[in-house]
Amino acid sequence: MRGCIVKSAKLLKWNPALEPLPSKRGKGLFVGTASRLFALKANLCYTLVRLNKGDKSKNWAFLMGKLILILGGARSGKSTYAQKLAGEVATGSGRVAYVATGVACDDEMRARFEQHQRSRPPEWMTIETPTEVAQAIHRAGDECAVMIVDCLTTLITNWLAEIGQLEEPTESMAALEGTILGQVEGLVRAARGARTTVIVVSNEVGLGVVPSFKAGRMFRDLAGLANQFIAREADEVYMMWAGIPQKIKGGHGAENKR
Repeated sequence: MRGCIVKSAKLLKWNPALEPLPSKRGKGLFVGTASRLFALKANLCYTLVRLNKGDKSKNWAFLMGKLILILGGARSGKSTYAQKLAGEVATGSGRVAYVATGVACDDEMRARFEQHQRSRPPEWMTIETPTEVAQAIHRAGDECAVMIVDCLTTLITNWLAEIGQLEEPTESMAALEGTILGQVEGLVRAARGARTTVIVVSNEVGLGVVPSFKAGRMFRDLAGLANQFIAREADEVYMMWAGIPQKIKGGHGAENKR
């Protein structure tokens, strides 16, 4: 799986031949014509965004998905606001998919997941994927008006656990940064390649005390860098303060209403 993670990041940085990069198990991330066409579309849209950042007049804008980032601390109302925003965007226009990245490893987590599920409209689709969010967006993006990815920090945890670097990291910070940000870039490319609005929920982990152990400090730094990456690429960014959303990027200034 580690090979798949690293090579998926390399593939999404663009392979001109549109051929899947083989992993150690002999299979690429993208297989088949449809997946290759998706890779082409994702890379084209991502490149157009980077070259024309902030220009809303281009007639190719319809090709691109919209990307929204919602940041906040624990119990700040991130998920609740993401669901509210998704409902507003999807009104009369299509389905909503909730992409859950958490793993129910104990009773407390299972209870929290059940609470989250009860808070969502029953007609919403739930996609459970601990690591392969870009692939989930690829598969379902064109069928949904909105996709909520909840949450990025859990996704980072799962990526690190998948490569054995969560509890006792042995790789350098530079190596882990390359791996994690490569995955985040893949998520952004997938969001741009799908004609949907992708709302990414993430924790702001840099406002508390400095973790006393190495793994905690590395995780905090990786989460902060990942948040910065998506914030740079996002069309809109919101910060949650005690349940109140504050728009800090996009639109017409701050939004301070529920």
